[in-house]
Amino acid sequence: MIHICTILIAFIIVTILHFDRIKYNYNNCSLKCSIFSDIFAYICGSILLYLGIIKYNNILITFIGTSVIVEHIWQLYLNKI
Repeated sequence: MIHICTILIAFIIVTILHFDRIKYNYNNCSLKCSIFSDIFAYICGSILLYLGIIKYNNILITFIGTSVIVEHIWQLYLNKI
């Protein structure tokens, strides 16, 4: 149950920060990279999510993995597709 709450909190925080960054037209190199960098980041975030939930039962690793996935899904959806 704690991991579900962690995933929801990470999703909300990263979404708010991502749209706040877009509001001020903040562009960095990750917005201009290829689609494969987002796919690679999604895979790495999934590995962190697996390690945080299954292997180590650690909410910090779960939070970081979820944050990576959510950030790169928003970048992929809003900027590259």
